[in-house]
Amino acid sequence: MSEWVFVDLPAKTIEGLAEPELPYPVRRERMALYDGLMPEGFPLLFIADELDAFLDERPERIERYRGEAAHLFLCAGVEAVMERCFEPSLHYFKLAIWLDPNHLAARMNLGMSLRQLGRGEEAVAEYREVIKRGSVWEWWQAWMLCAEELIALGRPAEAMPLLLEAKEIVPDSHQFWTVLADCEERLTPTCPHCGAIQREKMRFCGECGGKLG
Repeated sequence: MSEWVFVDLPAKTIEGLAEPELPYPVRRERMALYDGLMPEGFPLLFIADELDAFLDERPERIERYRGEAAHLFLCAGVEAVMERCFEPSLHYFKLAIWLDPNHLAARMNLGMSLRQLGRGEEAVAEYREVIKRGSVWEWWQAWMLCAEELIALGRPAEAMPLLLEAKEIVPDSHQFWTVLADCEERLTPTCPHCGAIQREKMRFCGECGGKLG
């Protein structure tokens, strides 16, 4: 078992929290890495890694830290993304979700990191969790990002209902309308020979005469 010391983090150490309510654990031997620094000198990712190790070693303390720690892990994941460390960010976002399965911001960010890593199906699964648990009025970006990923996976027919559901409430978002236009274009039948747009149930292309279907 590690020997833990507890430090009081100053206000705004964790983005979005006016002042952390709890002291945060740090292994005594790890304190030497930042010898001479006050707690405000501790990097956020360092604090997050120490808390992860502490909760793993002391699971009986999970309930005490649950709400505040979920937010801390979200912030750590975002910081990792800002440093373009997408693979490590997954760990932090998953920790936030482990502590709070309804932490939709963590799920959204997890989906975006998965997409950056080329793991599209997993990203879609996270976006769908946000869609299942959240309101389109508040989380319309999940509808858009899920549709965008489905289009990239070659499944525009699955994407269109999501876009139509969000269409009426989306604010002025160039990205959304670009995704919708892309989806509509991919669902529009075209001639495989010349690319001309075709009406439904035509046997031959009206432009080049090529056989359709």
